[in-house]
Amino acid sequence: MSIVDDLRRRTLRIIEADPVQVTITRRVKVSRPAGGIGTQEVTLGPQTVRLYAYARRGAPANVVQPGAVGPIRVWGLVAGHTADVAPGDEFEARGRKFRVLTTRQETFRGEAVSISADVEEVGPDAGV
Repeated sequence: MSIVDDLRRRTLRIIEADPVQVTITRRVKVSRPAGGIGTQEVTLGPQTVRLYAYARRGAPANVVQPGAVGPIRVWGLVAGHTADVAPGDEFEARGRKFRVLTTRQETFRGEAVSISADVEEVGPDAGV
């Protein structure tokens, strides 16, 4: 067993501690028959991830920003190394809608171990 395999197993255990099944909606660019480029929504099959609220830069998980209607929650996502998650993707989890802001492939000695992402809650009840 390699260190990379062990790290991947540990990532799966972290996900299994509080798993969420998500179906991702992605907008992709496609060529139009009459010319030009349009967008099309593609649905990516269910993936198991872990979604969690966290604080950025030492701030509490619920941060009130000037001019904001209410508290802003900062969310993170962790997924296995084979997950298909990209910035701009949207999904629903726990009755809320989220959008992926950034993704990072976590690696060890050049091999993928997991995918981490920053996500934001979107919709009329976002941040509540």
